[in-house]
Amino acid sequence: RGRRTASTSAGSAAAMHMLGAHAACVAGPARRRHPTTPPTSPHCLTHRPRRPPYTKGCAEIRWLAEKMGARGATLSGPAGLGDIILTCYGSLSRNRSVGVRLGRGEPLADILGSSHQVAEGVATAGVVVGLARKYRVQLPVLTAVAQILDGHISAREAVFELMNLPQVDE
Repeated sequence: RGRRTASTSAGSAAAMHMLGAHAACVAGPARRRHPTTPPTSPHCLTHRPRRPPYTKGCAEIRWLAEKMGARGATLSGPAGLGDIILTCYGSLSRNRSVGVRLGRGEPLADILGSSHQVAEGVATAGVVVGLARKYRVQLPVLTAVAQILDGHISAREAVFELMNLPQVDE
């Protein structure tokens, strides 16, 4: 049981990091906002949209793992948080690479066809959403990742939807 929970959490982390990379790509380079540009305009996004998917996704991973019997502290240690940080920010992260390319508008099939390595988040995103249903845990960030990968919404749409969700205690 412990091993399954740990691997599911790692898969959740991998899937979640794709959305963070999407947010980074959707945000693009920092831009100054014109005083008449509404706050929800894509032109006012800066690098800040990266943080909410990462931090919220980390909380979601913890919620699911705890419901499945894991200790939340396990996810805060080197194996949990260390992996998350490396996957989020590491230039060699396969999941981040897939997310950045999806955020740029490349079709998933083309991305997967051009890679000789496995980005485990692609395969685990749907599994995580299924586990969330089973354990009755709401995971908006991880669900958004699965919806992007399934072609139901774009990365841009997911980021804007997530940015408009009400804040909850984590």
